[in-house]
Amino acid sequence: MNIIMTRAGTETSSHTIPEEFKANGFGISADDASSIAESHNPEKLTLHGGVDGLAAKLKTCTTNGLAMDDQELTCRQQLFGTNEFTERERLSFWVFVYETLQDMTHTVLAVCAFVSLIVGIATEGWPTGSHDGL
Repeated sequence: MNIIMTRAGTETSSHTIPEEFKANGFGISADDASSIAESHNPEKLTLHGGVDGLAAKLKTCTTNGLAMDDQELTCRQQLFGTNEFTERERLSFWVFVYETLQDMTHTVLAVCAFVSLIVGIATEGWPTGSHDGL
């Protein structure tokens, strides 16, 4: 994104907004909006006029949120996408056991617990000796 200094000393962006966003009245594209959120850079936010300027470019209100009908909601979802996390596939218990055993520290601790169990049973017998290893 190129930055241009104006006479008043304020910065403006020379980055062009895609026509589909301009046609629907938005002053910022989805990529630019997400880069502001992801970078956590206050300078990028300042370039767009701060929170109020960004809200105006997104056609929203900082106090009341979005005021729209179904057609505008559909338009926003097509341009900016839906605000949902994609759910990952759940892993089984055995996958976690396998991943844990790939760590050398956990493997050494598991072997030590097993040795302690065997030594406890060998020296004190089954019910009492198993308490040390378990």
